[in-house]
Amino acid sequence: MSEKPKCVAEVTDPSGWHRWKCGKTAKVEHEGKHYCGTHDPVKLAARRAEKAAKWNAQWASQDAARNEARRIVAELGCGSASSEGVRLSLDEARELARLLSTLKCDVGRLEAK
Repeated sequence: MSEKPKCVAEVTDPSGWHRWKCGKTAKVEHEGKHYCGTHDPVKLAARRAEKAAKWNAQWASQDAARNEARRIVAELGCGSASSEGVRLSLDEARELARLLSTLKCDVGRLEAK
């Protein structure tokens, strides 16, 4: 009885110090080497590309938020930008609130006319 080919992929433990051959029963052959479903180079490349696309989209979203925050900070002339938005000190927030209330009063007067 012939023995089924085993996966030749090298795996490591989480520490990275210990290495061994996977040894699972092979499901595919790629460039003359046998691999299990987990270590199939084609599927592995597809999984990595999918993860990279997900991370790239997340990073692009964070960069867009950071750039928008920078634009707002430049427009306001106060605060600091981060990926979460614009951060204001307590004094800056109070000044902004005062300016907004003044603006509301001015808009209210214009609407009354």
